[in-house]
Amino acid sequence: MTELARQTRYKTLSVAFHSVTVTYLISNKGSFYQYVICLLVGFAIQASANLFNSLQVTNDIKIKKATAVCFTLSVLAGSLAVIEKPFLIFFGLLALAISAGYSKKLSVLQVRPSETVLADLFILFSFGPIGTYGSFYFFGGTNFDEAVTLSVINGVFAHNLLWIHRIKDIEKDKASGKKTLAVRLGFGGSVLVFVLENLFAISLGISTFGYLKCFLAVSSMVALAFLLCQKKFFESFHLWVLFLLLNPFFMAYLP
Repeated sequence: MTELARQTRYKTLSVAFHSVTVTYLISNKGSFYQYVICLLVGFAIQASANLFNSLQVTNDIKIKKATAVCFTLSVLAGSLAVIEKPFLIFFGLLALAISAGYSKKLSVLQVRPSETVLADLFILFSFGPIGTYGSFYFFGGTNFDEAVTLSVINGVFAHNLLWIHRIKDIEKDKASGKKTLAVRLGFGGSVLVFVLENLFAISLGISTFGYLKCFLAVSSMVALAFLLCQKKFFESFHLWVLFLLLNPFFMAYLP
């Protein structure tokens, strides 16, 4: 069970929690029932994507069964959402396609997208526009400016966990021939792009929601940049997981 939980990468599910929760609280429109359904869909799709990624290097029957369970849960929970808002089926199908395509080796590339720059685009897009606009639409949000800003924030903050992992593995990935964005940019370039990416997202958040609502994001980003420069990757990862769990409430309830 411990190994299965590890393969699920349960700590990274904080990304889905942040994307759904901050959108729900900021939109201030949906019911708690809708929030639970949306959260289940987010958790199930992300968990099935993580498990499917593990299946590319192992044939463990337990992982296969867990992947099937998570996929089935995502379809069932998603169906409940589609019953209320039929147009959501397009968001759901796109999210499932990306979650599978992230790890599946493509013949045209002869490599898995998760080992290339495509991984960064997939993460930014799936937790940004797809996850945010889908959730916002399901909750009945009406402020499009807030939705646009949240899509950038959610995408970038999700991408930060990938940055931590990629920067940590630069030398290992380079030795194995992987062409990740971090390998291409190197350590210094990766940290610089990480900082610029977050400055853009946070500045957009401040202009839309105000400084106080983004206070935790500003302070956490500074701390994360410092830890990355010090190559303290364990601390970086857990700092950002904690941030993702807390930030929705700071953004929703601070004046």
